Amino acid sequence: MLTLDVTIEGAAGPLTARLYGAPAGRARFPRLHGKPSAAAQHERLLVFFHGGELDADDSRLRRLAESDPGLMILAPDYSLAPSMPAAADQAYAVLRWAARRRLRIGWSGAELLVAGVGADAALRSVDGLIQRDRAGPAIAGRILMPAEDELFQEIRLANFSVYM
Repeated sequence: MLTLDVTIEGAAGPLTARLYGAPAGRARFPRLHGKPSAAAQHERLLVFFHGGELDADDSRLRRLAESDPGLMILAPDYSLAPSMPAAADQAYAVLRWAARRRLRIGWSGAELLVAGVGADAALRSVDGLIQRDRAGPAIAGRILMPAEDELFQEIRLANFSVYM
């Protein structure tokens, strides 16, 4: 499983994020700068907003990306609650970054999915309002997971790939 740490220009400065999964048939990620690739990419991009710490979900996200070759995952690090509206603005900036750089990161642009855990799941609803008011990018689905024990979250993420 390939990962790539990237920097995204957020609403109030740079954000770090991690991409999971290289484009199909490639042993590495495409270049993020310069001319975009026209090669076929993953059909789905899941933007996963962690519930407290990006690295805490790393092994789960790796397994999820490995389980579905058509799925690429982008997991940003961002301001946590109660930093509103900063967290919502940062999340929207991540969605826009992904949509603008879709070919560079290896995503076809077909489906954009967002997921959130715990209090962050409520922010995914706020993202929907921001996305509507600012005309995009189009979100194909949202996965909102309550903050329960790790086993529950593991089961929810594992079943998520089955329903896509």
